[in-house]
Amino acid sequence: MPTEPTSGYRIENDVLLTEDGIAFLIGGNHSVLKYATGELTPAQSSLDAFADNIAARQELTDRYQIPYAHVIFPDKQSVNPEAFPFQPVHRLGDIYRERLPVPLRNRVLYPADMLHGEANPSFLALDTHLTDHGSLAVLRLMLQMTGIEADHALSRVRRRITKFQRWSGDLGSKLIPPLDQEGLLLAPDWKVTDFRSPGGFNDGMVDILLSPDAPDNRTVLLFGDSFFLMMLKHISAVFTRVICLRTRFLHEEMIALIRPDIIFTGNAERNLSMVSPDTEAQAFALYPHLRNASDLAFDRPFLDAWAAVTAPRSSHAQDFMKQHGICYKR
Repeated sequence: MPTEPTSGYRIENDVLLTEDGIAFLIGGNHSVLKYATGELTPAQSSLDAFADNIAARQELTDRYQIPYAHVIFPDKQSVNPEAFPFQPVHRLGDIYRERLPVPLRNRVLYPADMLHGEANPSFLALDTHLTDHGSLAVLRLMLQMTGIEADHALSRVRRRITKFQRWSGDLGSKLIPPLDQEGLLLAPDWKVTDFRSPGGFNDGMVDILLSPDAPDNRTVLLFGDSFFLMMLKHISAVFTRVICLRTRFLHEEMIALIRPDIIFTGNAERNLSMVSPDTEAQAFALYPHLRNASDLAFDRPFLDAWAAVTAPRSSHAQDFMKQHGICYKR
């Protein structure tokens, strides 16, 4: 059962706001507060699905000879438990990772403790997502897990987290009246062109970033949620081709099409409230159709980019990449 709160707070629109002005997401579809206090624990079927997914993904990427890692992006209370009114904080990431056999555990990154020790804040007061400094710290570990050295590029990213901005954040905007926060954002000084598929939905969205001056002329493919979206510009400082597919699953058909050099999967910690097996995934291209999206037309720039990265051996891909200053030999 949850313990008594250790400090004052108020709850509004699924947001817990402490007397110190720090906001936490606690409601929604994932019952975050109930899991964080231990009132709820994951079902065995969910634990099994996660373990089976990681095992199958590891076997698949080994077969393709592609470096692979999975990232559990920690919730704010898991990184900054001292600011959370309810103690102790129960962390879903620990529960799921500790249930894995050691070889699979070594493929799963759960950087809650690392982020807690970072010099720069990993979270801002009114947001569920990592700061750009936090995303950089996670990216460094992702590259280490897959044997990729990119210290110079990561240092460049760190130097460019300089853009001051004031905004409400995804939690501050839920409060009445909305509250604002201040922070520093990444302002790339390298050339990067991004293409995004149309639509305002989540599953099925595609982001493609091309960065001709990046030091690593390879393709990285990401399957995940908004935490990956927040760090795409960071990754573009390392790799010339970054492709992010918004989905909770790994879709093997997209690996066969895109032929990536590195693969990462990821999810927000709160999504561990219920994990679905990869075997239940629909074809990635069907997501917009399954939700009866009204506008499925791609604009020409995105269509050209999507055609290039899904047929990397084609003459179109060669010509398209050349137009963007990238040598693309497959």
